[in-house]
Amino acid sequence: MSKQDKSNGPAEAKDRHQGIVKWFSEKCGYSFVQIGEEEVFIHWSTLLAFGIAKLQNDDVVTVSLVKSERGHIVDTLYGVERPPSRRS
Repeated sequence: MSKQDKSNGPAEAKDRHQGIVKWFSEKCGYSFVQIGEEEVFIHWSTLLAFGIAKLQNDDVVTVSLVKSERGHIVDTLYGVERPPSRRS
């Protein structure tokens, strides 16, 4: 499954980062993505804003980040790729 970039074009160009989903909970409504040495928070509302209903562990995501009081959080979701063994 792959979702394409849904940003509004070059005016919103941001640094993109690729990471791996380490944990996702539909019940809690958030996920953590490993980007380099940092675990980054992503809230369910961010997923829904970009047409994604849920993530799965080991999904590869392309995102942009913003700084918050507690560290970086995902601001924009550009794409999700399932590992080859779980593609339908």
